[in-house]
Amino acid sequence: MRYLFTALAALFLSTVISFITISLFVSRDENPVVGGLFWLFALLAAGTLIVPLSLAITAELVEREIQPRHFSWANARKRFLLAMPIPIGPLYAVVFVLMRVADRRPRHWFEILVLLNCVSAVFAYLALRISNYSFFTPSPARLIEFLKVVMGSSAVGFFIAVLQTCVTFGVRGVGLDTVRWACLLMAIFGGMLGILTGLVVYYVILQSHVTVKQLLIITVGSLIVGCLGGIIFDWYFIFATPFLSMYIAWGVKGSLFTRAA
Repeated sequence: MRYLFTALAALFLSTVISFITISLFVSRDENPVVGGLFWLFALLAAGTLIVPLSLAITAELVEREIQPRHFSWANARKRFLLAMPIPIGPLYAVVFVLMRVADRRPRHWFEILVLLNCVSAVFAYLALRISNYSFFTPSPARLIEFLKVVMGSSAVGFFIAVLQTCVTFGVRGVGLDTVRWACLLMAIFGGMLGILTGLVVYYVILQSHVTVKQLLIITVGSLIVGCLGGIIFDWYFIFATPFLSMYIAWGVKGSLFTRAA
């Protein structure tokens, strides 16, 4: 709730700054369309800086209350850098979806919207995370762990996306050339979605505690569900596979089989 009030207050401040900006640089006899566009860009520029900065400072203040330490501007700066990509999803939704009629929207706008909002959610978690220990304290072990998660998740996402595409198009009898291009495209999307999914699964769902057995169950389960979904619903089921992988990870974490391991 504190983050919500902070974001709303930062958005209000951005709106005020944008109005002050256009009153200083845009004359009153200017074309209203030009003035409106200038105001919109001023609002977006101010909001994309003020909102992440406000959220980063708020998160650092909250964590300072939990940890026995003073406020750290270095940590706030790191949180701010991580919070910068948070507006990507909402901005895309406003500029390319809400402000355009249906026939003027980009191709595959829904899939891109889901992907960008997943990016926003991941960076929001990383930037606003509150813990009993300093998550931003420099640690080579944490950096190596993060790189392992990113590379492993990307490889798994790449592997699942390629196999899912081959199975989907193979069952539907699509030509070999089309399958090659589709595999290349889906491999790129799969690697990107794999990174986002892996970060959420490892840090949010499994809380940085995972076994080899859990990884195998999540990977094989995601592959099977993705291939079956691709056969039934077509190639765009690849965008639903990450959410099913998260659900599988949540189920694996709470299962008696995993606890026994």
